[in-house]
Amino acid sequence: MCASDIVLLNVSGEYLMKALWEKLRTLYQSKSLMNKIFLWKMMYKLKMKDGDLVIEHPNAFNIMVSQLLSIDIKISYEDKCISLLCSLLDLWDSLVVAIGRNATTS
Repeated sequence: MCASDIVLLNVSGEYLMKALWEKLRTLYQSKSLMNKIFLWKMMYKLKMKDGDLVIEHPNAFNIMVSQLLSIDIKISYEDKCISLLCSLLDLWDSLVVAIGRNATTS
């Protein structure tokens, strides 16, 4: 009931829940090269928007990381940290620099 028209079009004709979930999995959790490129691109393009709540952006970032993990793309802890910090607004630059300095002295 909450699916968009495009999603409904792709799963029309599936009447059993198991068949429906399998169809959705093959459509949206594909490990194809195109899906991997698409998700990496979305990850790199993720940018905090002016006016976003601070808690919303890390949640969006974690969703992207989860989607990448679901197709067997593992991201190191350091790469996650760098990607998240780079996706923050420019007004957070002083925090990013402070974290970077602290990380190199630890």
